[in-house]
Amino acid sequence: MRRAFLFMTVLCSVLTACALDERAFDRADDLRVDGPWWDYKVVVREGGRELEVFARFESGEGGLFEIDRASVPAVRELSMSSGEDLELTEDGWRIPESSQVAGGVARLRWIVDLDQVSRTRAVQIASDGEDTAYIASAGSFLLRPTTEWQGALVRVRFELEPGVALASGLMRGRDAKGFVFPAARIDHLPATVMGDFFHSRVSVGNSTIDVAVIPGEKAVTNEELARFVEAHAGAVAEFYGDFPVDHALVLIVPNRRGGYGRANGSGGASVMYLLDRRNDLTQVMSDWVLVHEMIHFACPLLAREHHWFEEGLSTYLEPIVRRTAGWQTGREVWENFFAKLHNGLPAVGDRGLDRTRTWGRTYWGGALFCLLADIEIRQQTNNEKSLRDALRAVVENGGSILRPATMRDTLEVGDAGLGVDVLVPLWEAMRHDPYPVDLDHLWNELGIARVNGRLEFDDTAPLAEIREAIAKTESTALTSSN
Repeated sequence: MRRAFLFMTVLCSVLTACALDERAFDRADDLRVDGPWWDYKVVVREGGRELEVFARFESGEGGLFEIDRASVPAVRELSMSSGEDLELTEDGWRIPESSQVAGGVARLRWIVDLDQVSRTRAVQIASDGEDTAYIASAGSFLLRPTTEWQGALVRVRFELEPGVALASGLMRGRDAKGFVFPAARIDHLPATVMGDFFHSRVSVGNSTIDVAVIPGEKAVTNEELARFVEAHAGAVAEFYGDFPVDHALVLIVPNRRGGYGRANGSGGASVMYLLDRRNDLTQVMSDWVLVHEMIHFACPLLAREHHWFEEGLSTYLEPIVRRTAGWQTGREVWENFFAKLHNGLPAVGDRGLDRTRTWGRTYWGGALFCLLADIEIRQQTNNEKSLRDALRAVVENGGSILRPATMRDTLEVGDAGLGVDVLVPLWEAMRHDPYPVDLDHLWNELGIARVNGRLEFDDTAPLAEIREAIAKTESTALTSSN
């Protein structure tokens, strides 16, 4: 889903210049990694408004550096450890040709004013009049070489002044001394939040989730929101056998409407969740959005033409996961599918799921693929295995939103985990062909019909046992399909 932030006040104050401290570079020595590396230490000051950054790069003489375009005017005091200033050109900041870069390592220091960057909306500010938080992608404050990206790793360590909180969706380093991610993902990183905001850390299985609640009016407490995240993450972990990623950030933004979220997996796992500020705890707990977004964590990063699979999985599994957790009934699951799956049917001119990028085919066409696959898996295994077993196999083999993969490899791992070939053949049938599905016939086979405005279920239907295994309806009002 598209990113959407609705924030309030912009904080303005006077910046204070700081002298270059060459010892800061020495203190970053323990952040070295094998191969090409970019090391950063970010000192967060002024309540999160001002960042002083020390960086070390493997770089040749005359190196060129860039930052997100919106941040260029907000960068000041950019210099080398030797005290030489870099020249700003149309292509970026350039190390002077006369400079001597010792050992092929460039050491830079600069300051970024996030208040100034926020005027372009590249950085968001949230304030409730007392507390203020800054939400930024690392690309908005980290300069980086314009070349030498191939295979480079980035390591970032933050130092906070007293009273400043920080939460980030960036990948954590194994030694817990910072965040580590491939340089190639620096333009698409998850959010980092700095300033004065509620921050809690919850454990789900073997995973850790940072919960950051942005300042703003709301009808629930911060502690209730932390428990909400823990419960919904727990439901996803129960479905997959464990939470799909080791670490994630859930960024909660109070909003006038809510009902929206976005998962990000480039350089780290995170969810931005818009909270309807009017909702009480019961309404928050029954919301579907966070489960939908967290299911994305279990799907590898696929090529754009397979986005329907990513969204289709979340659309299909979300009500099933919430049914398992007891947050809705089996009747509600089937009501949802019965009312909306027709949106996934091919229209005139459809060219298959991989080549048709409409809303209906992306979300509900993907969900229809998942339902058909789930039914076929259960038929071939005498209802002993399901789509969940295939998806668990993907996660157990390292598949997650943090790792790119091909569609074929992903589905082959799923089929191998099942011991039957269902996912790849069904994808081959639906990827470049409209593959019309007779939904009326499918509902009849499952024993589902609308009678006098109410959904009724027939336990004598051919696929009734499969229907009940997918989402138990707790209703057998019909005794035949007639």
